[in-house]
Amino acid sequence: MTITYPNRWTEQESSVSLNLDKGALIDLQPPMNGVKIQVESGSLWVTQEGDASDHVIGPGESFVTAGRGLIVVQALRCSAFRVPGQG
Repeated sequence: MTITYPNRWTEQESSVSLNLDKGALIDLQPPMNGVKIQVESGSLWVTQEGDASDHVIGPGESFVTAGRGLIVVQALRCSAFRVPGQG
C-alpha cells in the first residue's frame, strides 16, 4: 500500500490512522519534511530514503522524518499508528 500526501497541508487536514498486520508494509511518500509517525499500539520498523539508520518505535513513541524521501513502515507485530495532519 502506498499513501501519497496532497501537495499542501492546511490546518484543517486531519490525521491518517492506519492498522497493519504483523509483517505488513506501507510506503509513505510525503511532499514535505517533518512527517510524524505516532505509534498507538504494536511496534513499527521505519526506514527513510537518505537516512542510513533504521528506527524501531513502539506504543507512545513517535518518529519525525528528516527529509522528503520515501518512507517504508513495517509492522513488527499487529500495530496501529497515526500520521497527524500538518498545521
